[in-house]
Amino acid sequence: MSHRPLDWWLVPLSLLLALQPVWSMQRQVSFSTVEEQPPGTLVGSLLDSLDSASENATFGIIPNKGDGVSTSGDAYFSVDSNGQVRVRQRIDRDQLEQCNRRLQLPNPHLLEQCVLNFQVFRFSSSAQMMFDATVDVRISILDINDNAPSWSRHSLEARLSEDFPVRQTFRVEAAKDRDYGPNGTLSYELKDASGTFSIATYHPDSSIEWIAISVDKPLDREIIEKYNLTLVAKDSAPSPRSASIKLFVLVEDVNDHAPVFNQSHYSLSVNESAPYPRPILQLKADDPDKGRNGEVEYIFAEATPAAVLKHFRLDPMRGSLTLKQTLDYEKADSRLFHFAIVARDRAQSPRSSTAQVTIAVLDVNDCPPQLTVYKMSPPTGMRETSKLTLKENSPANSLLGIAVLTDGDSDAAGDASCEVQAAQSDRFRLNLFREVPNQKTYQIVSRQVFDREQRDSYRLSIECRDRGNPPLSSTVQLDIDIEDVNDESPSFAQSRYEFRVRENLPPMSRVGGIDAADRDAGRNGRVSYAIDQASPDADLFRLGSTSRGDIFTSTSLDREQKSELRFSLIATDHGSPSRNATTQVVVRVIDENDVAPKFSAEQFTYELFEGEPIGTLVGNLTAFDDDEGLNANISYSIQSPLAQAVPFSIVSLDSGGRTAQIRTSAKVDREAPVLLANRADEKAYMFTVRAMDRGHPPLTGTCRVKVIILDRNDNSPDWIVPSAQLSAVNVSRHEQTDRAFIELKAVDSDDGDFGRVRYSILAGDPHGLFSIDSIG
Repeated sequence: MSHRPLDWWLVPLSLLLALQPVWSMQRQVSFSTVEEQPPGTLVGSLLDSLDSASENATFGIIPNKGDGVSTSGDAYFSVDSNGQVRVRQRIDRDQLEQCNRRLQLPNPHLLEQCVLNFQVFRFSSSAQMMFDATVDVRISILDINDNAPSWSRHSLEARLSEDFPVRQTFRVEAAKDRDYGPNGTLSYELKDASGTFSIATYHPDSSIEWIAISVDKPLDREIIEKYNLTLVAKDSAPSPRSASIKLFVLVEDVNDHAPVFNQSHYSLSVNESAPYPRPILQLKADDPDKGRNGEVEYIFAEATPAAVLKHFRLDPMRGSLTLKQTLDYEKADSRLFHFAIVARDRAQSPRSSTAQVTIAVLDVNDCPPQLTVYKMSPPTGMRETSKLTLKENSPANSLLGIAVLTDGDSDAAGDASCEVQAAQSDRFRLNLFREVPNQKTYQIVSRQVFDREQRDSYRLSIECRDRGNPPLSSTVQLDIDIEDVNDESPSFAQSRYEFRVRENLPPMSRVGGIDAADRDAGRNGRVSYAIDQASPDADLFRLGSTSRGDIFTSTSLDREQKSELRFSLIATDHGSPSRNATTQVVVRVIDENDVAPKFSAEQFTYELFEGEPIGTLVGNLTAFDDDEGLNANISYSIQSPLAQAVPFSIVSLDSGGRTAQIRTSAKVDREAPVLLANRADEKAYMFTVRAMDRGHPPLTGTCRVKVIILDRNDNSPDWIVPSAQLSAVNVSRHEQTDRAFIELKAVDSDDGDFGRVRYSILAGDPHGLFSIDSIG
């Protein structure tokens, strides 16, 4: 029978469903197959299982679109167009999730159902290929005995105490078999050569978790502490499969033995010079128990003397007794030690035993001489020390301290003496003043007078040696400080100090610093400073603090009042009584250009004849400036009126410009119109002279200068009448005598008598016909 190819898969499922006739039918078909069949194995035919209407039908499997693949049969089976159902891929029933859940069936021998489902479309054979039915296919997967029993581990282990009761049971893990039914139902066999263990009752079901093992004989760890058993599991299939596993039963100890020392009393002797730390005794106790029951630890017994605990250490695990500090035969509690050691196991309820230990200490010459130095320490008396003091300038044979020598040995080994080593033997010595057995007392005294300012400390070595064989010795180092006495005065580096400070600075301006040194120490060398208020200028200065020689101004200084200031500075130490020193301080006040030049007069008046040659001295003037240096160096200049040219110059006569000369710089004409006429008979030049210093910035002063120009007869009279227009006069011959017929007039520019014109007839009148009035 021929069938159309399955190109209908190209039609969307929604379209197929839309084409489904209302009369379509739901069918169900069941098959079964065993697991592990190869792909292509025929499971069954839908044509054989459905009605005759399927003979010409075409079939197609419906792909599963759900959320699980393992429960859907379409992953494991295929259906061809002829309705042949075949295995698509190998099926392991034990790996299927829905088939791996054991059900508590009433009969444990019933096979648990393992079913895979899928759906198939059936199409009619008409030309339209109409979908006419849906077939539900159920395929039961049958189990085969393809799994052997197995355990989750390689071996089993059980731990039982040796007092575990006979006929009591303990549990071990049961085997698992992934098959079902008889294939997964297990039976067990225990192989035990000792006959101590057997299998108790168990349920023959592969779902059990534990197997009960019975103890049939008493256990004794000291005889057998480990049993090596074999547990065999076998399924119930016709051709059964089996497996075995090692079962180890470990017998745990019960604390039934106490530790036992290898001897009940230990006795030994130890030299007092034995080095430490080192073991001196090894204790040993054995316990046949195992684990913590057989682990032995060692402790000192209760009420062990404190001296034992002080000198010895016991290792709790090894049992070794160690010397932890030096033994001393000379001490009563260190000559013989007698004590007990306890050995106990570490069980929960421990057992113990005790051993006695006796240690005798042997005397050796091990005590070097010991020197202890004391000094007076009021009010408590003597105090042990490694440092002594001596005031400087103390006389020779002064006592520094007491030294006590002891030696714990006896006889010659305990007979010792001390001496100062050579380096300081010329400065210090020991005086023996008391001696008893094993003890000597020395005085430490000086041999000379010491000056602390030359050297303030010494290192004194005292060596002590006994008469043992060989002799023992020791050395004590002492630091000796020479205490200061106030025997040094403060001293200044200079007997006189000079400073310079600018004038006009504000109060508390620093002038300078002076230090005084005092070679003494402590308070004796600490210096305070003060200004001697009896000094001439002491009130102008002050100190920043009494502990330093920093000098400051107490007021603003004015050089023009006093340019050099003096006072005394006193340095005083803090000794009792105190000592002091004095130095002289000179402060030179540096000038500032704060004073302007000033003339000796506000106005200078001079007289000068006109017509004097250039360079003629007019007069001297003086100005002064209280500043110094360039600030007092004066230069002069003439400031002439704006409308008047002044025919004068001014020059300084000395380098500082204290005196200046005014000289003519041009000939002076009294009749010049520029002269000022204060009076009818006086003509003068009025101008200002400026004096300027060379400070920065410069300051100036001015004065007024008046130069009166004295007249000389340097001008001839000038005729007014007659003139060029009136040079002749007609006179009648009948003119009366003594009557004026003309008034002559002449003028003279000079002043005074030099300008007063007198008239006379000099010539042209031989007959004396005319006369002229002398005053015109």
